[in-house]
Amino acid sequence: MLKEIIKKQIKNILKREFPQEKSFLSSLDIPLETSFQEKYGDYSTSLPFLLGKKLKKKPQEISLLLKKALEKESFPELEKVEIANQGYLNFFLKKSVFPQELDNIYHH
Repeated sequence: MLKEIIKKQIKNILKREFPQEKSFLSSLDIPLETSFQEKYGDYSTSLPFLLGKKLKKKPQEISLLLKKALEKESFPELEKVEIANQGYLNFFLKKSVFPQELDNIYHH
C-alpha cells in the first residue's frame, strides 16, 4: 500500500541524512495518519516534532529536509508535500492513484 511506501521512503531519507542515528531510525515507527480534511492532504505526519530532540534539529528543519528529498526522488504517486504548523508534513496524492489504492484495500 502507498502508506507503507511513503513510510519506507521517509525512513530511507532519514538514514541517509543522519547515518549516525541509523540504528535508532531502523526501529522507528513513523506515524502517518490519514487526513480527514482536504487542506491537510491525504496523509500527514508529526514525525519532525518527534525527531527534533533526538536529531538536535528544529522540527521545521527536519520537515524541509524531508520535503526537498521527497520532491527530488522518483515518487510518481505523490502530487506534492506541504509543511504546515511549524513542522507537520502533509502529503497530497495524485488523484489517479485512488482507484488502484481502493483495489489494493479491497483485495488485501
